[in-house]
Amino acid sequence: MRKIIAVILLFALLINGCAVTSFSEQQKEENSNERKTEYESKEKISKTKETDHLDSEETKQYIIPQSLLSVAGITAEELVEDFNSTYSDDYYIDKAEVNENGEVLLTLTDTQRKRYMEYKEEVIREEIENAKDKEDISVEVTDDYKEMKIFLGENSNSNGFIKTYMMIATQIGIYQIISGCAPEEWGLHIKVLREGKVILDTNEPNASWQLNNEDFGE
Repeated sequence: MRKIIAVILLFALLINGCAVTSFSEQQKEENSNERKTEYESKEKISKTKETDHLDSEETKQYIIPQSLLSVAGITAEELVEDFNSTYSDDYYIDKAEVNENGEVLLTLTDTQRKRYMEYKEEVIREEIENAKDKEDISVEVTDDYKEMKIFLGENSNSNGFIKTYMMIATQIGIYQIISGCAPEEWGLHIKVLREGKVILDTNEPNASWQLNNEDFGE
């Protein structure tokens, strides 16, 4: 009889132990959910304050001229569509539209402008890395974004060069304008070298140049 009672007591203790463990896990989950809810609430408040701050800021307009659109090989309508689809959350740009002169008109607060400039710097670095890794083309850009040197490697070709030229020159032009450069004053001095020899020395915008297959060893 004593053995039966002992077994019953032990069984009761085991059951209670499981109940304590179950309660502990449940409490942990509830605490975790509370912390998550608190974090999400704070994050929502932070975003709301940030949005309110942006709404209270004055905006300024920046024009991307036809001369830069020509380098990009894109129309104003296409670029506006790209801006609106890429930056739909107003984090970088408040508004993008085509003005009466067929140019792209960007509206930004000062906070958005600073963010966008930092983003463009990152994009330019990434494009330079892509040119090196994918096209065997090395690119050097001065700190003031006014000069660019393009070094064609042995495995580079004309298609890779044109893609690199257009992409980086366009990004630099946009960066200059968002930095405060007047639309008609943006400019970039470009040198292209192959095997240590300069095969192109020109200025954007309105550059006029021609390279043939021999310049690329094709």
